[in-house]
Amino acid sequence: MSIAADARAQVLLADYANADASGKTNILGAGWQVTGLQPSGFTAPHSVVVLITLPPRYYDQEFTLSLTLRDESGQPVKLPGPVGALQAMRMQQIVKAERPSLPGVLTHEKVWAQAKALVNLPNGLPIPGNHLYEWTLEIEGNANPQWSVHFFVAGPSTPVVG
Repeated sequence: MSIAADARAQVLLADYANADASGKTNILGAGWQVTGLQPSGFTAPHSVVVLITLPPRYYDQEFTLSLTLRDESGQPVKLPGPVGALQAMRMQQIVKAERPSLPGVLTHEKVWAQAKALVNLPNGLPIPGNHLYEWTLEIEGNANPQWSVHFFVAGPSTPVVG
């Protein structure tokens, strides 16, 4: 089997998320599905949280994951990049399947490994309103329809970029 085939993954939307020094994920306002546009034309600030568990045989293995923002037709959403050219809203990262631990406690070798990725979007996204979007996750280039989260952006259909 492969990491992607064995992975159990969740993708969540939250108002804010971070990881603390002990490896726990702190999530505020998780599980929303509808947001609006601010006067700037951007969505509200938010976070995308990816939580992955894997069987113990993957302890300490590194693997790639990517998150892509898609429109209603399943195509990647294109936004202005650092130099202004449009590019797909896609983030890639190498993560490690960590063995859960507690200081001074030997963890049972059957406890599943954990990996996570947090994407904070403190300015929101400059995307059109009145559309449905989806964040999709790929692990090692493999997708699973259950590894995604949909959300609707209420508001005008023309974004204000700039």
